[in-house]
Amino acid sequence: MEKNSLPAPFLSRIQQQLGAEAPLFLQSLALTSETSIRLNPFKGAEIAGEAVPWCAQGLYLPERPSFVADPLYHAGAYYVQEASSMMIGMTIDEQGDTNKEGRPLRILDLCAAPGGKSSLLAGAMPPGSLLISNEVIASRAAILAENMARWGHPGVIVTQNDPKDFAFLEGFFDLVVVDAPCSGEGMFRKDPAAIAEWSPDNVENCALRQQRILRDIAPVVRPGGMLVYSTCTFAPQEDEEMVSWLLSELGDDFELAPFALQEGWGWDSLRLAGVKDAAHRAWPHRVRGEGLFICRFRRKGEGNEEQGITPVPRGFEGNKDLRREERKKRKNKEQGIKKGKGGSEEWRELVAPFIADDPDLHQELADDRVFLYPKAVAEVMPLLTGRLRMLRKGVLAGKLHRKGLAPAHELALSSLLSETVPRCALEKEAALRYLQKEDLPAADFHLPATHLPTANWLLPTYQNIPLGWAKLVGPRLKNQLPVNWRIRRL
Repeated sequence: MEKNSLPAPFLSRIQQQLGAEAPLFLQSLALTSETSIRLNPFKGAEIAGEAVPWCAQGLYLPERPSFVADPLYHAGAYYVQEASSMMIGMTIDEQGDTNKEGRPLRILDLCAAPGGKSSLLAGAMPPGSLLISNEVIASRAAILAENMARWGHPGVIVTQNDPKDFAFLEGFFDLVVVDAPCSGEGMFRKDPAAIAEWSPDNVENCALRQQRILRDIAPVVRPGGMLVYSTCTFAPQEDEEMVSWLLSELGDDFELAPFALQEGWGWDSLRLAGVKDAAHRAWPHRVRGEGLFICRFRRKGEGNEEQGITPVPRGFEGNKDLRREERKKRKNKEQGIKKGKGGSEEWRELVAPFIADDPDLHQELADDRVFLYPKAVAEVMPLLTGRLRMLRKGVLAGKLHRKGLAPAHELALSSLLSETVPRCALEKEAALRYLQKEDLPAADFHLPATHLPTANWLLPTYQNIPLGWAKLVGPRLKNQLPVNWRIRRL
C-alpha cells in the first residue's frame, strides 16, 4: 500500500501514536494479510496449519486456498476468521475468575455479523449455555443466521434488533460482547474501501454511535458479569477515550477487569485509568493479524450464582393469538399430524430416528415444522417471544407430512443429529457436485449396508462430516440441498 494512498490526518495521528515505529506499521500495510481459520470443535476436521497462539482452534494457513471449492468449508468444519479477532475467546477463558465451577453462561454478542465471534463464543462456552447472536442490519443478519446454522451449535438464538430492544433483559447476561461498528482502520490492508470511507468526521460519528450502543446495552449485564468492548480501529477516540467515557458515565456500575496476555504474542498491553493490562491492541507490524482493540469491564455487585430463569414480565404470560393456535391445530390435523391417547404425540415418533437421544431436548411443533431446543434455549423462549425478532432459534429439525419428516438442512449440520442416521461417503469431486445441487448416480457413492430407518433419507458426507441431505431413489441420490446453499460457481 502506498503511503500517499492514506489520508493525511490518519498518517499524522499514527506518527503521534507510534513515533519511530510508524514506518514499520506503514510497511506492514503493504504486505499480504495472513490467512487464518478456526476449527469447529464439534466436527473434528483435521487441517494442517500453524497454531494461532491465543486461540486453541485457530490456525494460520500457509496460503489462501479456494474456500468455495472446499467441501469442509460448506460443512461448517471451520470458519475463516482473521486471527486478531480470535482474541475474543479469551473473554470466555477469563470467566474462570467468576465462574470457577464452569456453570452455564448467558451470552449476548450484540454486533455479531457475519458470525466469526459468535461461532467462537458458541464453541468455547460451557455446556448448557445460551448465546444470543444479534445483528441490527437485515442483510447482515441473514448472513449471520446462515453462518450460525452452518456452525451447528443448538444453544444459539439469532436476532435482528437494535441495542435498546434488549432493555427488558436487565441484569440477564453473564457476558455481553460489543464488537462495535467503527472507522475500520485495522482493516485498511484487507479492505481498500475502508480507506475511502475514512475521515476525521467519520471517526467522531463512530465514537458517538459507540457511546449510544454502550449506554443502551450496559444494563443487561448482571452484577458480577462482564462487558467486553472491541473495535478494529486504532483511533483513540474509539478506543482509549471510549474506556474513559464509560468509566465516567457508568463508573458507578462498572470497573475495569484486566486480563494478561503473553508477551511473546506481540500485543500492546495498555495501562488505562491506572490499571495494568486494562486493554490490549494488535498492531499489524507486531502481531500476525489485523488491527484490533479489546477491553473488558466487570459490573459491580454480586450476581446470583445459581441464576434462576428471569420470570416472564407481567402481561406476557398468556399472550397467545387463539385464532393462530386454532389454525395450527387444523393444519396439523389435515396433514395427519395429531396427538395420540394419553398425551403422547405421534409426530415425535417420526422425528426420533433423526435426532440424538437427549432427555433435556425440547421439541416443538409449530404448524408443520419441528424445532429442537436445548434446555438453555427452551427456558428463555417465553421471555423472548414477541419482544425480539428471532431469525433462528435452536435447530429446525424439518417439516412433517403424512409419510414422515422431511429433515431440514440445518439439522444435518447440527450436533443434535443422531449418529444412527445412515451416511454415504463422497470423494471430493462428488462432494462438490453435490454442493452444486446435482443428483448423484450410484457410482459416485458408497451406500451403507444397513437398513435405512429414515425413509430413504441419507447424509452425504465428506471426510466423515455431513454436507446435507439426499434421498435414495432407485440407484440415484436425489439432492435435497437448499437452493440458496448451493455453490453457484467454482
